[in-house]
Amino acid sequence: MSIQIEETLRCKLFDGIASKVWNDINHHHKVKIDMPEIGITSQIIADILTYRINFEKNFDVYTNKAYDENTYGGDIDVFVETDPNRYRWFALQAKALKHNKKYDTIRYNGKSRQQWESLRILENMTGCKGYYLLYNGMHTAHSLKLNTDSCYRMFADEQFGCSLVKLNKVEEVANKKHPNGNYKTPSYDDFHPYNAQPWRTLVCCYLDKGEERQTLYALEDIERIVKIIIQRKKTLT
Repeated sequence: MSIQIEETLRCKLFDGIASKVWNDINHHHKVKIDMPEIGITSQIIADILTYRINFEKNFDVYTNKAYDENTYGGDIDVFVETDPNRYRWFALQAKALKHNKKYDTIRYNGKSRQQWESLRILENMTGCKGYYLLYNGMHTAHSLKLNTDSCYRMFADEQFGCSLVKLNKVEEVANKKHPNGNYKTPSYDDFHPYNAQPWRTLVCCYLDKGEERQTLYALEDIERIVKIIIQRKKTLT
């Protein structure tokens, strides 16, 4: 449970990244061009790492490209400092909205394990928290009504440029079928506004540690944890 707003530079950073992604995708979709997820993710990683270098921080945030998406289901790892040198690990699987307002790779038919299942394995192994990170942008505002995030802070739709969806909700939506038995392709409206949160809630809120039940890592431990995952890979493939 998120209980309070934390006004920090990293909060403003995540806020700004989401707005930029929303506007960039919107710009491309106006001429029916889809933005590749991998390019958006790389830009976000670069923006966060540049922030770490250039600004003094009251609380840190660190990120890197996730290790072995095929096995563990993530595209980007975000480590959020909640106490001095104590970081929470968020493993995020990124999907970019297409100009038809759908996400066409949330379900991979024919695969023995879906990405939400791989993220759950990683959660159990490491104490991280997995989410889907959806990149969005719309031609017009989805709604004129302002929404309220879990920090109890009002936000406009552009904050859904980077939105978080829980694994259970993604699985529920991805398993819906048409009357003919084929799986439906999840759409923007399947998740927004009621089943998604702006990703800034990772860094703008004080999190209830008891409810989240996440492992806290020292920054110097992060590389060691990745090595442990590499050693265990053979048991998962």
